[in-house]
Amino acid sequence: MEELIYLGTGAAMNTDRFTTALLLRDGLKGRHFLMDTGGGNGILHRLRQADIPPEAITDVFISHHHTDHILGAPWLMRLSGHGKQRHPDWPPLHIYGSPALLDTLMAVCRPILPSSVLDMIGSHIRLVPVESGTTCPIGPWQVTFFDIGAAKVEQYGCQIRLQTGERLVYLGDEPLRAPGMPYAREADYLIHEAYIAHPGEGRFSPKSIGHSTVAEAAANARDAGARHLILFHSGLDATPTRRQDYISLARETFTGEISAPNDLDSLFFEHRPKENHQ
Repeated sequence: MEELIYLGTGAAMNTDRFTTALLLRDGLKGRHFLMDTGGGNGILHRLRQADIPPEAITDVFISHHHTDHILGAPWLMRLSGHGKQRHPDWPPLHIYGSPALLDTLMAVCRPILPSSVLDMIGSHIRLVPVESGTTCPIGPWQVTFFDIGAAKVEQYGCQIRLQTGERLVYLGDEPLRAPGMPYAREADYLIHEAYIAHPGEGRFSPKSIGHSTVAEAAANARDAGARHLILFHSGLDATPTRRQDYISLARETFTGEISAPNDLDSLFFEHRPKENHQ
């Protein structure tokens, strides 16, 4: 049984939910693939809450170098390094990202990680550079990484071939644009960032900070012919009706399935016939 666990669903300044961290789990084979690491050591707390043993985190993808996506990685590296010191059979940690992203990660880690952990980089801790279009076998999945054509910084997404035969597409935290469309087209599950621009927010516009409204995310999913739209990376909107508000707004534009998860929610995958939701 494959499961997507939403460890963190909030945007950078969201203090009500943890920042971006999505974990794909194969419950039968015990493999895990983590997409983004959140903004700090809260990733360790979220893993514990989700009952994920720390040694299970062996494959990590970081979409880009913003704080809310990359700063959990040094904690995972430290955790894995110390684990290897104490338990010789602790499995290696693989971190996937663009060459520029991995350079940034090293620049962050050199002054803050213990030398004993830094010495493991290249052996136990393995940084795996990927280019746009690279496909890697990760556990039971085929994962293709791609440049999403982000407006602010270089940013990658990934397309995952699930064991059901379906495709899960993660777009990082910017809108679906032309470079990502070949990967997102007819996706079974499309993970897309989205904000609600509340009337009381005055000058705030999601587009002004490189993000989408819910309606724009829904239109992108419709145009891609996606089956299931997953809305995440939302702002400071901890209202009792947050989930319903997001789904209701998206429903005005997109007729497929819609999710607006909270932290520690899960999605289980099962094969379904394809439909087109234009």
